[in-house]
Amino acid sequence: PRPMLLQLFVLLAVSVVGSQIHRPHIVFLLADDLGFNDLGFWPYSRHRNSIFSPNLKAIARKGVRFDNYYVQPICTPTRSALMTGRYDIRLGTQSGVIRPWEAAAIALNETFMAQNMKDAGYDTAIMGKWHLGFYKEKYLPQKRGFDFQYGYYCGAEDYYQHTREGSGIDGNDWHLNDSRIHLEDKGKYSAPLLADHAISYMKERENNTKPFFLYLPFQSVHEPFEVDEKWKNLYPYKKGKAKTKAGMVSAMDHAMGRIFEFLNHSSLYNNTLVVFSSDNGAPRDSGGSNLPLRGWKTQLWEGGLKVAGFVFHPNLPKEVAGTINHQLYHVTDWLPTLVNLAGGNTSRNLPLDGKDIWHSIMTNTPSPRYELLHNINPKGCPGPNRDLPHAAIRQGDMKFLAECFDAQHGVTGDTWMFNITADPDETNNIVQQHPNLVKHFEKRLHFYIKGMIPPLQSCSGCPEGKPFGNPPAWNPWMKD
Repeated sequence: PRPMLLQLFVLLAVSVVGSQIHRPHIVFLLADDLGFNDLGFWPYSRHRNSIFSPNLKAIARKGVRFDNYYVQPICTPTRSALMTGRYDIRLGTQSGVIRPWEAAAIALNETFMAQNMKDAGYDTAIMGKWHLGFYKEKYLPQKRGFDFQYGYYCGAEDYYQHTREGSGIDGNDWHLNDSRIHLEDKGKYSAPLLADHAISYMKERENNTKPFFLYLPFQSVHEPFEVDEKWKNLYPYKKGKAKTKAGMVSAMDHAMGRIFEFLNHSSLYNNTLVVFSSDNGAPRDSGGSNLPLRGWKTQLWEGGLKVAGFVFHPNLPKEVAGTINHQLYHVTDWLPTLVNLAGGNTSRNLPLDGKDIWHSIMTNTPSPRYELLHNINPKGCPGPNRDLPHAAIRQGDMKFLAECFDAQHGVTGDTWMFNITADPDETNNIVQQHPNLVKHFEKRLHFYIKGMIPPLQSCSGCPEGKPFGNPPAWNPWMKD
């Protein structure tokens, strides 16, 4: 009995310390296409990376790092899951990204995290990449809960000129508060621009008692592969894309480091929570590293889904500060976690798939999440490459993948099963050893597919978008 009482006392003490973090300022840093091992801050990794990222490593090592943390395998799906706390199959983003010219967006009956934060009395800002649809004004960031907007709507822009090609036209795609065009920062690399505006935004709020939610989805380190020579020169032993990608990671680390440095000397520091995540694993042939994991961006193997993530707050309980957390978490979990921490509620939201993981993080106790639907993607199935599963689900240690799955035929094609805890590299397919578990997972997929909506595509009869105006720019092209 005595050890149990001691354990209970420790948990209560940790909970008291964790409860001191209430209605914090929240800075959410989202990297783009950063590989699981690009930062190299996993001490047990057999494949430690040599990329220079001292700022992210330093703050991660003072916070709580997650090594069982998952997102979606590509850009729009992760961002939509983050903003809504719901699986992509419910949003129509299960099959890929929203292209700049597509007349598509996340439905307006979906409540975004920024709207929840505003309801809780927070100022809200987004600086960086949107990628959630913009063909009508009602889908722009400031219509979805953000008081302040700075950055771009599309994806894969030029890092300096802030343009994105469409219909053979290089369209400007850099906006301030959803303005038609913002040309003042043309020619400047995006990472320091985002840091400059983030620091300026926070400076203005140093003497303001109102908390803020600052969402910083960086452009880095998505293609095109561009960075100043001084960052490439840190890696004389690397070549080609690997050299450029390493320089891009270091440039992003420096920009985020400036944000950390400002906070460290600011009155905001003692009650600011920093959350860091990537949106998916590194793409194939990009110079990035997901090792030791199998697979790449767009894939349901671990390398596409499992990413580096951490939280930091100066008042983290000493029992968890500086530790690696092995609990199962997903990007949908951030909405209920952060909204509840902000003193808000999710009563206006459609039913959430995300779980409030704050207590689990603060006490390093089991996650409230036992099951995780990675995805059900009906497009391109069956395809020419039979090594690419289109459906995947996990419960506890076990992950099941199917080449194809639909409501009529169920599981078809090849199947895989792995004990991810024992076999995180997905090398030992044990599907033949667990026929009853296969049947169980297929039932769970049937359960989820009942709530699936069709993948987003341009609305029927709607014109495709393209840059327009003088100078040409990407903006909503249809009326509300």
